[in-house]
Amino acid sequence: MQKAGILANLDEVTWDLLKSSVLLTDGQRIPSLEQALTLAVDSTSLRYVWLDIKGNPFVFKFLEPIVRRAMSRAAAKGRKITFISDIPTKEVLAEYYKQPSYADLPLMYELGLETAIHLGCKYWGPRWTEGTLVEQVKQAHNVGIKVYAWTINSERYIETYLNAGFDGMITDYPAYACRI
Repeated sequence: MQKAGILANLDEVTWDLLKSSVLLTDGQRIPSLEQALTLAVDSTSLRYVWLDIKGNPFVFKFLEPIVRRAMSRAAAKGRKITFISDIPTKEVLAEYYKQPSYADLPLMYELGLETAIHLGCKYWGPRWTEGTLVEQVKQAHNVGIKVYAWTINSERYIETYLNAGFDGMITDYPAYACRI
């Protein structure tokens, strides 16, 4: 299959354009988020799905019904799966505040533990380059927040972070974490 790009400003790229123009390496069309979450519920044993949110306007307005439908689908099937919406920037935080009904859904905040606590997040996701943050990890655990670092791809660092009390991590090499 020949690879080709889409020449457009990012703000001009719509879902319809992606759907009609992008093929996966096996020739299938790119799935929608709703299709991907349905697959996660129906065809995997995943327990957590981390939704890496970007700063698009009204992202939570569009995301909320999709996440709620996926949660309902999981509940109807007796599946225990958590869809965690990530807040990685102040711009995404501003979008979150525009959708107050999203507050009861699982959230992860990346920028600082104090804000994660203030928001009532169940998850905190500091980047691994900030270090093992041992005292902050303990503080998070003391208030019921799980801590997941991202993106750790070194076997040595994976072991270091797991031994430092992190609950998990994002990695491109999950076999390293499984072996530890």
